Amino acid sequence: MDYSVKRVLTGTGIGISACMMAAAPAYAQNPFTSGAADRTEVQESGANALRRGNANGMPTPEFSNAVNNISVLGGDDQNIALQSNSLDRQFALPRVSRFATRFFQRSLKQRGTAVTGYGQVASLNDFLSQPNLVAQVGAPAESAVFEEPPYESQVRPAMGLWISGHGQYLDQDETDLGFGRYEADIYGGAVGHDWATGDNGYVGVAIGASDADVEFDENFDGTADDSTIQSLYASFYGGWTEGQASVNGSFVYARHEYDLQRNVFVGPGATGVAESEHDGDEFAADIELAYDLTGDAANWFAPFGGFEYSRLDQDAYSEDGVGGLSQSIEDRETNVLRSRLGIKAGQRWISGTGGVFSLWTSAAWSRDFNLDDREITGSFAGAPGTSITIVGPETERDGVQFNLGMSYGLEDSFVIGLEGIGEVRDDLETYGGQLVLRKVVY
Repeated sequence: MDYSVKRVLTGTGIGISACMMAAAPAYAQNPFTSGAADRTEVQESGANALRRGNANGMPTPEFSNAVNNISVLGGDDQNIALQSNSLDRQFALPRVSRFATRFFQRSLKQRGTAVTGYGQVASLNDFLSQPNLVAQVGAPAESAVFEEPPYESQVRPAMGLWISGHGQYLDQDETDLGFGRYEADIYGGAVGHDWATGDNGYVGVAIGASDADVEFDENFDGTADDSTIQSLYASFYGGWTEGQASVNGSFVYARHEYDLQRNVFVGPGATGVAESEHDGDEFAADIELAYDLTGDAANWFAPFGGFEYSRLDQDAYSEDGVGGLSQSIEDRETNVLRSRLGIKAGQRWISGTGGVFSLWTSAAWSRDFNLDDREITGSFAGAPGTSITIVGPETERDGVQFNLGMSYGLEDSFVIGLEGIGEVRDDLETYGGQLVLRKVVY
């Protein structure tokens, strides 16, 4: 029997339909077997989803014809078709949005460390305002930089307005289960204001935004699945210092808008693009404790540890563009808990021009507790009443985080800083940079 597949235009894009040159055989006579020997678990999940939709639901003729066409494809073509009709693409975007939120949180953390003493981004007034430093350098520092004693505002760290911008690159390898490789470029910024609370504390508020472009590996037709995430953030943060110890924390609300594209393959010359849009609400918290072993603000060597938690609630959504193979995804909650334990070190120098140059680095072991069940449930438009559940890739539990940065702060508390950060796990690498501009208002 002979089958052909053609592309047709729908109201929302390219859809897929099949024309039978002869009567289609029952699906049970054409199981997905040609590529089974080297099939990944993700491709097998695509086979199971299509099989269930066609056998157990009330499939439309369009859906059944597409499934039958896939069932008679050759090994490589069949595996590609099964991969494109699995739910693996749905796991990538939430993970990318979580990294975007973490980068926003880093802006808050960087401001916090400047306030509580291990200041990665510090102005001269921040530098001289710390009691242990003023006690050590005393008059020599004053005479070298000022013609009069330190200002009253220097008795504690300066508070005020700050702004930062950042960019990040993420590379997720293909997993052992067959979840596809993808890359993401994330750009964003934040602006905030903080205030002193008592002698040792501070609180602040900040808002921000980011944009992420996600590109999946090349598919069967030489094109990539390109998707975007646009995010808005609102947060409050604060900290406390007591002697050589400090604690900094933040709470963030993020609103994500996901725009997902998924290439769909039914056979040579029969491709389409499924498109969907949905929203997600994320609540994230971070806390970090540190203790400076030097007791000297000009140099610091501080062990630190912390936790971060995130809960992401995604709305249900449905794809358009590929007819019966369009997927509908149920709403989903994702939980992430990570710990980190490491060392941060740095040094500051007072320049003869009335500023402070800072250089710092840190490294930490990161542990992911894998709280999430990693399940996504959906169905095909052409097989209503039949749900499909797939378990996503498990995050590698252990990883390494590191950073290296420098900044220059002027006497009037204007600061420019540049920081590079990275994280490496078994199947994931992410690198980024952050540019910080801060003008403190006393």
